[in-house]
Amino acid sequence: MLSYLWIFFTVSPNHPEGNSHHIEEDGILGLARRRVLVAATQRSRWVEQSREALSLQTETLFDYCDRVLVEPDIPDRYSPAQIGVGLQLLFNNACGDYVFRYLEKNETRVALDVERLKLLYANFFARYCDRHVRAIGEYNLDNAIAYLCYMFWDIFVVYPGNGSEKVMTAALNVMKFGLHHENQSCIVSALHGLGHWGGDVPVARIMLGNWLEHPPTDNPVLLAYARQAEMGCIQ
Repeated sequence: MLSYLWIFFTVSPNHPEGNSHHIEEDGILGLARRRVLVAATQRSRWVEQSREALSLQTETLFDYCDRVLVEPDIPDRYSPAQIGVGLQLLFNNACGDYVFRYLEKNETRVALDVERLKLLYANFFARYCDRHVRAIGEYNLDNAIAYLCYMFWDIFVVYPGNGSEKVMTAALNVMKFGLHHENQSCIVSALHGLGHWGGDVPVARIMLGNWLEHPPTDNPVLLAYARQAEMGCIQ
């Protein structure tokens, strides 16, 4: 059975931090209104993106996204399913065009906002994804946030050869942040990304080796996955 989910992006980047009343009653995540059609049984989505949102300047999109990552009211006002769809729209290249702002030529701003993806890990992945991982890649398929966490560096648009050195460094810093997070889903996300990058970016393999020398966990599932990632054999 199909259901309609309306998501309104109305958080202003210029509004004083923490003043939650600025989020409109039907709003979430900080851009322009759009409709998302969710096919719950088929786990597929059709996204109708508004002209208003697509016409926003890159700097404005980054400003809105910055607000999304720190807005304190989002977890209280919206369900994990709503938040998951919104984050997919912002960061999954298969769900919307907004993520391609990270390929703009202003490398200083792009690198800054890639670095701010640490907040995505801290405020969303750590909150909504399993703290303890029992098996790699096993999560509730209806949990869009868990999917985004696990597959982030597969579906994000920044990857080796597709960004400047400054942007690549910022991305590696985000993975390093995830690698040392107490939430094991965040660790797996980082291991996954570094495993993909290791063949092209030597420092990614060094990071994996360093992590294995002093792992912050004794979970055998994560340790085995890290060894696979070091060899570039990830799933």
